[in-house]
Amino acid sequence: MTILGSAVLAALLAGLAAPVRADGANVAPNAAWDLSVLKDKTVPSTVADGKPLTFVTWVNPPPPFPTINPDGGMRFAHGTCLYGGVKGLHGIGDATPWSIDVDFTLEAKPDGYCGGVFQAMNYLKAGMRLVVGQDLKLTTEIYHDDGKAVYLSSAAPLVIGKPYKAKVAFDGKKATLYLNGQPDASIDAAIPSAFSGDCMIGEASGNSYHFNGTVRTIALTPTASP
Repeated sequence: MTILGSAVLAALLAGLAAPVRADGANVAPNAAWDLSVLKDKTVPSTVADGKPLTFVTWVNPPPPFPTINPDGGMRFAHGTCLYGGVKGLHGIGDATPWSIDVDFTLEAKPDGYCGGVFQAMNYLKAGMRLVVGQDLKLTTEIYHDDGKAVYLSSAAPLVIGKPYKAKVAFDGKKATLYLNGQPDASIDAAIPSAFSGDCMIGEASGNSYHFNGTVRTIALTPTASP
């Protein structure tokens, strides 16, 4: 049985219609976190038996521990990062249709070439990452085992300080970005090659690829039959 935190469920209901499989059945996330909840310096999973997120940094001296905003969510700045795992999950782990939902607010440009909102990938081999570039566009980098990447970018730059509910859906034919419940951009793209490993929030692999902003919830949802 899958258990959802109230904040994750509210975010999904407020931002988008509940995802459904091709056969019309409702589906629920198999990885999800409410970043307004902090216990012993970890963010517990809101899915039963899910892996929690822990604080890590590769910056020296290390940045302050991320803070919880009064209106919800965790603030990331200049290298604060949460580290977790998406091992053995249907969808991202077996390259069947899946989607990712992220509720966030950008508060400043990234420190480097881009800033990582969410990353679960082997570069140019498998998985994906969601980043904000210096142009403030939200881009999904989609990796396949042929060593090539496909890029899905928002139609316009994000507005600093504006809350966004972003959803990227991979159905096997297209990758589609939704912002605040509305289709924003779509490209022809296969599902990212299967990835089963670690994930990062607030940073992407690269030189100062730090996201500067608040992330409230993240959910990964398989949309194909098990």
